[in-house]
Amino acid sequence: MSKFYFFVSVFFCTLLGVLIVEILIIPVLISAPFFQKIKFFERLRKEVILNPVQEVVVSEKELIPKIFSDTNQGVILIGPQENKLRCAMPITSDGIILVKKDFIDFNNLTLYFNGAKEKVKILKSDPKTNFVLIKLEKYNLKTVPFLENKNLSLGSSVFLVGKNSQEIIINVGNVRSVEDNLISLNLNEKGDFISCPIFTLKGELIGLVESFNDNITRVLPIWTLRENLGF
Repeated sequence: MSKFYFFVSVFFCTLLGVLIVEILIIPVLISAPFFQKIKFFERLRKEVILNPVQEVVVSEKELIPKIFSDTNQGVILIGPQENKLRCAMPITSDGIILVKKDFIDFNNLTLYFNGAKEKVKILKSDPKTNFVLIKLEKYNLKTVPFLENKNLSLGSSVFLVGKNSQEIIINVGNVRSVEDNLISLNLNEKGDFISCPIFTLKGELIGLVESFNDNITRVLPIWTLRENLGF
């Protein structure tokens, strides 16, 4: 019986030794420049695959539709009249909204949202950008993440989510210049999408469109709006 246990122990020790050599020692040896010059290790290297890495590259064409489906829900339509609706961005899910001042009927403090005329409260106004923060008594609004730390490189791909009373569009461009209070994009679109959002390919809000001119889109950065309006 003792011989049986002895042979079993030898077998498992040998098996363990072989595994250690194949898994730990041989890969180190055949990856070392010195041993690569030895024919035995050179042949062995051709037969062994060292830590294969698969890199999955997702193209913009595949990526943007998915991001659009997420970000699109975070862009709402409001306006002073039911047939003149424009983009606005919920800042909180309980109804604090960033909107261009022109889209509100200041005489009655009302606007149209989801086919109904709603009373609004003006929380803060920024005369520099002509945007305001309002409170609408609506809940469970979807919000989107903001781009943090002004982390935006020249040439980066970005996209516009454009909405108005008649249509919803998506348009792709790239960053032309970045300043503290203005971002310029190589992106051409029509004026109906003023105040609509620009996103990174990660779905982060970069800012809101200020103007379209000569194939250049000018964007108010989200960091400027947050600083001026305090959100």
